[in-house]
Amino acid sequence: MGSLHAAEFSNMEEDGQITLTMAMTYQLRSNFFPPHPSEMIPVAVAAIEAYREGDYDRLITSPYAHQRHGFEIPAHALIEAFKLWPWVDGY
Repeated sequence: MGSLHAAEFSNMEEDGQITLTMAMTYQLRSNFFPPHPSEMIPVAVAAIEAYREGDYDRLITSPYAHQRHGFEIPAHALIEAFKLWPWVDGY
């Protein structure tokens, strides 16, 4: 069910019905259990923006350390971890 919600949130963002920040709020806070912390919402937005610009390896600063990447996490790793493919497919 989470992937269906993600696809719908992505379509709503693309159509201008919701902002990317709102879509990330829904994705990270509703499609995961336990929900990701709210502090990760701008991190997810930054990862999507980097990916859409073709900068897949851009390091995004996280307020939390990742066990493999530390506080600087590549955009592609965040896309994978947060299951953000609906927002970047086609870019």
